[in-house]
Amino acid sequence: MAPSSKEYAPGPAPTTSIFESMPPSSVKGTSGPTTFRFQACRRPTKSQSVEADAGSPDWVLLNKTARISKDANETTAKYGASSEGRSRSEDVEVTFCLVHPPDVSCFSVRSPGLQVSDPPPFILCAEGPFVLFCVTLHGSEHFFVYAASAEPSLHRLPEPDHKVLTSFRTQQFGLLPCISSSVYYQVTFLHTEWAESTDHDIQYYAYVYSSKTTAWRRSKAALLHLSGSDQEYFKIYGHESYKQITVGVDSVGWVDLMFGILLVRHLSSDLPVVEFIALPKSRVCITDTDNDPYYAPEYFCDVICCGSIIRFVELDFDEPDRRTNGNRWKAITWNRDISWDDWHKGYTVDVDEISVDQSYSSLLPELLNEETQLLELRELDILIPTLSMHEDNLLYMMAKLKNEDSTAWIFTIDLKHAALKALVPILAKPFYTVTFCCPCGFPKYISGTTTLCKELVEPDAAHCKKRKKEKKKDRYNLYKQEGRKQGNRQSRWLLCLAGCVMLVSIIMLRLTFCPLYITNRGLYHIN
Repeated sequence: MAPSSKEYAPGPAPTTSIFESMPPSSVKGTSGPTTFRFQACRRPTKSQSVEADAGSPDWVLLNKTARISKDANETTAKYGASSEGRSRSEDVEVTFCLVHPPDVSCFSVRSPGLQVSDPPPFILCAEGPFVLFCVTLHGSEHFFVYAASAEPSLHRLPEPDHKVLTSFRTQQFGLLPCISSSVYYQVTFLHTEWAESTDHDIQYYAYVYSSKTTAWRRSKAALLHLSGSDQEYFKIYGHESYKQITVGVDSVGWVDLMFGILLVRHLSSDLPVVEFIALPKSRVCITDTDNDPYYAPEYFCDVICCGSIIRFVELDFDEPDRRTNGNRWKAITWNRDISWDDWHKGYTVDVDEISVDQSYSSLLPELLNEETQLLELRELDILIPTLSMHEDNLLYMMAKLKNEDSTAWIFTIDLKHAALKALVPILAKPFYTVTFCCPCGFPKYISGTTTLCKELVEPDAAHCKKRKKEKKKDRYNLYKQEGRKQGNRQSRWLLCLAGCVMLVSIIMLRLTFCPLYITNRGLYHIN
């Protein structure tokens, strides 16, 4: 089967998104850890991050969920729907607020067609100077490609043939920058069909959109370089894609963090090749006796590609079914070139061996061990490892002291030297979402990008007006319902009061026409 998206719990992105929240696996007797949705980007200070260098970052950790705001800076790009004969309510404007990692950058979107009830825009993938994201307008999903340059631009991705819209709308896109020019790009997705000659063989077709020709093309049936067991597995279970990676210059990998990578090579030709790269055989076990993951795999591992080198990281917890403070863990990395036959093990770093400078005690005094007088990272609830885009052996992770805390922490581990390199607090609130950010390299293509995120961002006025109008309408309906209830209660009270008045009236009339005479012997009527 073609790569399919996971089913996710309600979150900041719609349920069809592969970058959405994925709930913790259902495990008896356990509850899923709470992860966090970032509410604001913060400018790092020297005391918070040793990477807060002056100037513009050449890559960022970008929050995948957009804000609705009227931000504008040199990264701003606009799409005019009227240029394509569409309604101006589909105009879209996007702006990025960029900060150095490990702080989290963010992006904002504004459009007349954005409704309060619609999910916020969210990023699908990013590669080179390009970012592909989804915006829901009038209940319909639209896909846009942002091109970073001295003059950034924004383009809407047209829909392909209606016969493959189901595969298109799964949003399993790969993004390929063109080698010869930083202006053009290709977007691809896979479509599967049963072979005409048999009723049990699956054929893969690559649909590729070229920004140069502004059209989709369909490849021939891909050559399958898959083992018999892999083919049988795909027929039965399919391939669950958690993310996509661009490998080399014309290959895209659909990553299943449980099993491996479905790699489609030679996408620039009319005859692509499908291969499967299994994850390391000796990888950490993250499943129970029923082969179900204890939690969403994103909590344990990550895959990224630098050129032709695929990098994989996993967290090995002493108690993988219990994600709480004090649980010992170690990070393990693997590397594999697409020309290699197997994975090569990289670094193995135990949390208790990571050196933490005492200066960080001012930020997190709770990490201090009173006996050893050392700061211990195991006191943090660790989630979501993210590898650096560069081959610098840096690992980024998100953590919290307690789930109910309003502050989360992003920290950087130097795997080569087993040391904490940076620690940044981020304002957060509890939310079930897993892949909260993604590494992006587009900032280096924007000339003179120096604008950082504002501490507080004023929401878009039109959006706020819509929200206030809807809230006012909701309040009116609520008051109307309450009024009906109040009216029913008042009617019952009035009926009760009328009955009491009638009863008192009868008694008074009786006493008026039938006077009583009281003696020391009792009560007598006077005739």
